[in-house]
Amino acid sequence: MKVLMVDDDRYEIQALVDILAVRHPKDEFESTFNLREARNQIWSKKYDAIVLDIIMPPNDEIVPRTSHEAGLISGLRLMDMIRRDRKCPNNRTPITLLTASMSDEHPRLKLARRELGKNFVQKPIHPDLLYDVIMKSVKKAPVAVPRIRRRKTQ
Repeated sequence: MKVLMVDDDRYEIQALVDILAVRHPKDEFESTFNLREARNQIWSKKYDAIVLDIIMPPNDEIVPRTSHEAGLISGLRLMDMIRRDRKCPNNRTPITLLTASMSDEHPRLKLARRELGKNFVQKPIHPDLLYDVIMKSVKKAPVAVPRIRRRKTQ
C-alpha cells in the first residue's frame, strides 16, 4: 500500500512516517510538508490512501492568503480539488483528515465530517489508530473493475 501523508508539522509527520514504516515494512509511506508539494505529488503519482492535515499554512494556488479561509481549512480545500478533478489520478483515493480540534465550529468542517464519517484522526496521533483508520478506508473504497469482453465462439 502506498500512502501520502501531508502535514505542516515536519517533525510530527516524519516521526509518524518512520514509525509506520518500521511497523508495516510492506507499505510505502511518503510525506510532504506544504500544500504546493502535496498538490504536485497528488496529481503526478497514484496513492492507495492520502492523509491530510486540515489546518495548514495557506498557499495561493489552493487558498489565497487574503481569503477568510486562509490557513483554516486549506486541507479541506485541497481535498475538494482532488475530488472535483476527474483527471487527478487520486480522484477516488480514500482520504483521512487530521485535526487538532474535533469541534464543528466551521460549516465546511461539519460537512467534511458528515461526508468522511470516521476518516478523521485527532491529534496527537497514535500511529496504530491512524493505520487502522487508513486500512478501513482503503477496504471501503470503490474499486474500478475492468470490463472483460468475451469472444464469441463459433
